[in-house]
Amino acid sequence: PQGAPGDVEILPVERHQLADPQAGGVEQLEHGAVAQGQRLVAVALQAGAHIPLPAFDPAAVLNAISAHRATHVTLVPTMISRVLDAMPGANADLASLRRIIYGASPIPEALLTRAIESLPHVQFGQSYGQTETITITVLPAERHVANGPMAGKLKSAGVPAFGAIVEVRTAEGARAQPGELGEICVRSGSLMSGYWRNPEASAATLKN
Repeated sequence: PQGAPGDVEILPVERHQLADPQAGGVEQLEHGAVAQGQRLVAVALQAGAHIPLPAFDPAAVLNAISAHRATHVTLVPTMISRVLDAMPGANADLASLRRIIYGASPIPEALLTRAIESLPHVQFGQSYGQTETITITVLPAERHVANGPMAGKLKSAGVPAFGAIVEVRTAEGARAQPGELGEICVRSGSLMSGYWRNPEASAATLKN
């Protein structure tokens, strides 16, 4: 996992939740997903700190990053947009911020490009997954560029996460060919064992 001793994690939450999957320092909590518990553990194991905030507010997040010398933050795309809008009037020192992890919904390429250009010293990383599987794919920081051999993937969901086998399969269960529509299927050690007291839903979701 990423991060180091001394990293600081900020959690703006409106209800009792856990935090999200990539190790780091400062984290703005996404709404929902039991899968987010991984991040709390990863940061704690690296002697990092979590700074909880009572709710999401873009100015409060910027002020917390500045006041606590936060290093990492996790945001959904709409939150990134609101934070960028609040930056000009915030007078916040963001020099400590090293990484922004985003996910939970697709991000417009224009918004992602704006974020990268507005925070050139910050690395970006995308995490794609769901509660049943935790993280499925990641788009690493080196793919968040506009030019060069690693460019051209800002719309991508990335590559399979560590320990995950990911395939796109057709309705008949065959592996889909490039350009063919299908369903994302994943095999992973973090895959759920089934839905609580719902064997019918478990049988319909878990195959092979």
